[in-house]
Amino acid sequence: MGYEVYKSGKDGFRVIEVTYKNGTRAKRTVKKEAWAGLGFNQDMSRQQAKDHASQLNSENLFKREMNKKIVNIGDRLAKDKLVDSVFLPEPLIQAFEDHLKELGYDPNDKLKGKIYSRWNTVQKLISDLSISPEKYAKNSIQIYRWMQKHEYSPDTAKKFIRVLNLWGEFVLDREEKVYAPVKPPHGDLKQDIRDTYMDSDSYQGESDPLTPEMLKKIKKDLIVEGNYEWLFISIWFGLRPSEIDSLVNAKNFEVKYDHENKVDVLWVYQSKLGNIDREKRWKLIPILFTEQEKALQYIRSKSFKRPLLKTLQKHTSGYITLYGGRKGFQDLMCTIKNRSIYEVSQWLGHQSINMTLSRYKNRKRVALDKKAG
Repeated sequence: MGYEVYKSGKDGFRVIEVTYKNGTRAKRTVKKEAWAGLGFNQDMSRQQAKDHASQLNSENLFKREMNKKIVNIGDRLAKDKLVDSVFLPEPLIQAFEDHLKELGYDPNDKLKGKIYSRWNTVQKLISDLSISPEKYAKNSIQIYRWMQKHEYSPDTAKKFIRVLNLWGEFVLDREEKVYAPVKPPHGDLKQDIRDTYMDSDSYQGESDPLTPEMLKKIKKDLIVEGNYEWLFISIWFGLRPSEIDSLVNAKNFEVKYDHENKVDVLWVYQSKLGNIDREKRWKLIPILFTEQEKALQYIRSKSFKRPLLKTLQKHTSGYITLYGGRKGFQDLMCTIKNRSIYEVSQWLGHQSINMTLSRYKNRKRVALDKKAG
């Protein structure tokens, strides 16, 4: 293996890699993306480049093999650059990100700003698969397999597909074309994604429930102001972590008196339900217990702060995440407070009790009707 330098243009030059395989001589142009790794630069004269090529040719075998890898990397970089220029042109990316801001996705917002990190991943998907927007739907299986290969959960894959569809719709709308959206994976494809995710090193399983008794025991260990209150709210209202965080903004919750049932009701705005009318995105949780009244005081005073996951897991046994309070809400309300599953399902914001039973029932609690027998 060696390098040769040839004239290119008036004063320029090009670098050629020469290899031999089975006695046959082969040449390929070294992309400029690899020049720096080999020691070439555009400021060299043609003679300087030739002298440097001679030096490279005289190096030992190990260094020549390393140089070959640099050339290969240069090829890949050049290809990626070409792919991105076709499928992800920089001006269009900037226009799309401006479009996201117009849609209300503030990059500085803790919740809405997450779309930008998802967009970064979607750009990697587009670059890897090299598919144009009008072909996304026809190649949806390729997209699902990419998600599976990278061990994303079905929920995460669904979020990426939503961003992919926003991009595809934006691009084709500028070309006055109709965009066919990619549907979230379902059936066997969804199960394949889930199985791969559950077999991955990143999967830790669903959270165990966090109970009031457990929180009471670790209260002294939660030394960061607001951590205890945040977990208390999660236990007694069964809210998602993002929903609790959103309560610092008074626009995301209301307390209204229900004259028919003679009870105060906490209205919580569910930002994740972006596909339905705004007035239907609220879930209603009646304030029935003294603990909930206390949790409401924490909300109104904004005296709550999300704890670090490692802090929570350091002081609890089993596997408890920031969803622990929500995971234990159904058993707390149904088993301890004697409320019906139909009520609790609505308080959790579920569309059916099947979701409540399948995802939030504590499988480690023995089912025993004390009234029977």
